[in-house]
Amino acid sequence: MLSLGLVALIASFFFASYINADLNSGLVAHWKLNNSMTDSSGNENTLTNDGTESTTGLYEADDTAYKFNGINDESLIAADSSSLDITGDISISGWLKIDKPLSYTEWQIALVSKWSGATNNRSYLLYASNDSENSFNDMLIFGISSDGTGEGSGQELYFSNSTTNFATGTWHHFAVTWNASESRAEFYMNGKNLGGDTGSKTQIYNGNASLKIGYSGDYNGDYSVDEVRLYNKVLTVNEIKALSINPDYNNDGTVDDDDIYDQAKIHADWLENVWGTEK
Repeated sequence: MLSLGLVALIASFFFASYINADLNSGLVAHWKLNNSMTDSSGNENTLTNDGTESTTGLYEADDTAYKFNGINDESLIAADSSSLDITGDISISGWLKIDKPLSYTEWQIALVSKWSGATNNRSYLLYASNDSENSFNDMLIFGISSDGTGEGSGQELYFSNSTTNFATGTWHHFAVTWNASESRAEFYMNGKNLGGDTGSKTQIYNGNASLKIGYSGDYNGDYSVDEVRLYNKVLTVNEIKALSINPDYNNDGTVDDDDIYDQAKIHADWLENVWGTEK
């Protein structure tokens, strides 16, 4: 029978390349979504719940994520703030689970956006898309506007150049980084680089739109979101892998052995419940 020590040892070898990643550097917002709207970064970007409901989260605990059905325009909203007004390098990270097979072939899922088309107040936007009509099949798409306007001179969209596998009923880690000086976006799913896209814009419009997790404009889908982070820097590959494999479980700002041990204990408890494994 597996012991907790052996489980922890296995986990330590598996995560060895990614421990000691400083995940507080450049962090401007961290919404753990554990039945709470609190921003754990210390920047007080508290969310307001506009019609969503809490659901089972990444660690299979009740009320530790939020669900969107794409019908009633549900979203989690953070008021505009100086920390969210990112005009240069930016990274967005989080977890997505499509909760049931979609009954239609074309869908778009809004993940994180600071983007108000009604008032030409667009800054940045990340969404997942399966829009065969426009050849956006199983893609992550990141958008910015340099002057707040939409399609035209101000807006620029960046596309992942390999398709993702949006398997339903499974949590997927997503991330995008945008290097302002290079006008380059890189996309990641479950720690894997999906490639990137280069544009011409080198700054993001400093608007006053609210930030939304979930619905924004004509986006739809039945999905859940957990552990959303926003950075004012370009995350490294190892930092993204650390987030995708082993999130900062104890929320101390560093992915380290303590996080591995805590999660190994959870897995050992699960094994005990399923197989009667000795801890």
